[in-house]
Amino acid sequence: MARLVLTGLLFLVLFWTPLGTLVRDWWTNSNAAYGLLLAPIAVYLAWRSGLAPQPRPQRVLGLAVLCAAIALRYLSGLAAELFTMHMSLLFALCGLVIYAWGWRQLVRWWLPVVLLVLSVPIPEVLLNSLSLSLQLKSSEGGAALLALRHVPVRLSGNVIDMPGQRLFVTEACSGLRSLTALLALGVLVGGLWLRRPWTRLLLVLTAVPVAMAFNSVRIFLTGFLVYYVSPALGKGVMHLSEGWVIFVLAFAALAVFAWGLRHLERPKAAPEDSPHADAVDAGPGGLPAPSRVGWLVAGLLAVGVLFTVGISTQRALPLRAGLAAAIPDTVDGYAGAPFQYPAGEVRAAGVSTYLARMYAAPVSNGAVPRFSLYVGYYREQSRGQTIHSPKNCLPGAGWQAVSSATVLVPTVSGRPVRVNKYIVEDGGNRALVLYWYQGRGRVESSEYRVKWDLLRDKALRGRSDEALVRIVVPLIGPDADTASQAVAIGAAARIVPALFQALPS
Repeated sequence: MARLVLTGLLFLVLFWTPLGTLVRDWWTNSNAAYGLLLAPIAVYLAWRSGLAPQPRPQRVLGLAVLCAAIALRYLSGLAAELFTMHMSLLFALCGLVIYAWGWRQLVRWWLPVVLLVLSVPIPEVLLNSLSLSLQLKSSEGGAALLALRHVPVRLSGNVIDMPGQRLFVTEACSGLRSLTALLALGVLVGGLWLRRPWTRLLLVLTAVPVAMAFNSVRIFLTGFLVYYVSPALGKGVMHLSEGWVIFVLAFAALAVFAWGLRHLERPKAAPEDSPHADAVDAGPGGLPAPSRVGWLVAGLLAVGVLFTVGISTQRALPLRAGLAAAIPDTVDGYAGAPFQYPAGEVRAAGVSTYLARMYAAPVSNGAVPRFSLYVGYYREQSRGQTIHSPKNCLPGAGWQAVSSATVLVPTVSGRPVRVNKYIVEDGGNRALVLYWYQGRGRVESSEYRVKWDLLRDKALRGRSDEALVRIVVPLIGPDADTASQAVAIGAAARIVPALFQALPS
């Protein structure tokens, strides 16, 4: 019993942060709230299924999975990445199950395991990339349905223009929440109703087109009611009610499809086909006997605790020169004037220091009157104080992405660097955004590569200093894209080498 208690305490200490942040995300993040439902259902299904007869503990495999989970916990702490941190918790639980009961028990609990994996919130970077793609596809489908009903429409990205009205398909209307919910329900319904792997897989795959199709119908209904009845029907309670009704219809369609798949299977399952045919009475919780948890497991968890304690040991490097002094006041004739963000926004960003300037054009240049520059520098990055991708910040500020790409910026040294280019819109205002990550001798545009570099440099060099650079140019007029991009790229070509003079070498 002492070994069991010690192992449980060490497990809680090592994985308390992943567990706490996971529950917090379920409670506070609307995109992850379904975890409050999936996790209890998964625990109940595991309890109901019970233990497989004649358990065959696999010590070596279980310890290997547990070691991998501890390593992932350590690396996710280095990179301050919550998704992998949450997954390390699930891997550790799987390792303990294999160690105590064997691989067959994990296979027996496949449905609870899949539900727990689905309850882990999707990484914000991936979430926003998927959201933009779904926004564009749903907008295309909604505009096509409106055109079939003889509503004159013009589609520009995720903006649907109608005579006297404009529909903006925001992130909340992308259908991503419906898609994730339908995928989870598809797994649950397939696991409980269907018996064949191919029918279960087909049901889950069907959830994707069903969610996209019904979301396009929702956009069509909104546009139809706005155009023919009243613009007030495109917002408020009516708009929310449409979303709930469409989701219920989508789930009903998925349930009907599951009913059809069930009838394609054999009319009556053999006893061995039942997922609970070989259940044994494990009792509530099905905890392993203390003798199955050796001191080696406790020792591994203790090593993991020692390693994670040292994650915070890193060098916090100051700038070699102030940002205001390093970055020129005048860029290609545009004169810069500093401005300040509200103190609350600065605290939320977690920056060590930042520079914000508004550059105004010469009087002779009326095509692109101004652009803004933001540079946020982090001496060290840790959980709660890490760079926030503009993919997350811009939608939070009301801006919605219309298109995304990358462009090459020529620098003074002649070596071009690749940066992100976004076209965003907020109501009738449009803007071009260039942003990139710069630090530790690199300029990078990919959020995934930035995370990898951060993890590697934290582990090998004890460094995580980095800057986020963002240039925003307003798009004024229908043909402002080319001129605004030229101004933004010209400014970026000056800022990249200047910022390297201020950053730690």
